[in-house]
Amino acid sequence: MGFYFSAVGYYFLLFAYFLIIRFRKTRRMYWLFLSALFLMLALSGGFFIAHDFFIPPLDVAIKTLYWRIASFFAWLAIVCMVEILAILMFTGNQKWVRLVKIGLPFFYLLIAVLIFVLPDSLVCEGCPGMVENQFLKNVFGYSYPEGRFWLNGILLPVTTVLFPVLFFNLGYRSAGVIRRSSILNALGFLLYFLGRLLQPLPFIANSEHLGIMLIPPSFILVSLLILVIANQFEHLK
Repeated sequence: MGFYFSAVGYYFLLFAYFLIIRFRKTRRMYWLFLSALFLMLALSGGFFIAHDFFIPPLDVAIKTLYWRIASFFAWLAIVCMVEILAILMFTGNQKWVRLVKIGLPFFYLLIAVLIFVLPDSLVCEGCPGMVENQFLKNVFGYSYPEGRFWLNGILLPVTTVLFPVLFFNLGYRSAGVIRRSSILNALGFLLYFLGRLLQPLPFIANSEHLGIMLIPPSFILVSLLILVIANQFEHLK
C-alpha cells in the first residue's frame, strides 16, 4: 500500500511542477494538459486506494461508488492524454484537424460519463443480481461484472496499446531530442498502463506474496521516472 501512496504523492508533485514551473512560464497547452493528466491520476489513485484497502469488502455499495469515482478520474486522465497526442501529432488549422482534436477527447469523455450511468448489476462486484461476464466465468472460472470487463478488459487495453504506439510512431518520424522524448514517453505510458492492467488480475489482487503484490506499483513508479526524464529535454521548456 505504501508504494501506491508514493505514486499518488508523485502525481501531485508532477502536477504542481508542470503547472507552476512549465505552463506558467510558457503558456503552452501541452504543459497544461500534462499537469491535468497527473492531477487526474492522483485523484483516481486516491480513490482506488480507498476502494482497495480501506472499505470493507462487504460494503459493496460504497466500494462500487468509490470504483465509479476512481474510474471516472482515470478516464479523464486518458482524455488529457488524447489532447497531448493531438497537440503533438495533429498540427494546422484544417477542418479535419479541428474535428480530430475535438472528437477523440469527446469519445473518451463519454466513456468517463458512462461509468456513472451503467447500472450496479454491470459494475458492482459481489452485488446481488450481478451480471457476470460469461467468457471469464466459463474459461477461467472467474466471476467479474460484465460492464467492468468491457471497460477494463477491452477498452482500456486497446487504449493502452494505442498511446505507446502513437508515441513510438511520432518518435520514428522525428529526429534528435524529439525522437528521444517520444520514445521515452511511449515506454513510460506503456509501463504505467501495464501496471494498471496487472493490478486487478486475480493472481495479483488475491496474492499474499509480497513480491507479486509489488509488481503493479513498481511498474507505475518506474513509469513516472521515465515520464519525468522524457519531459526534461530543453526544447520542451
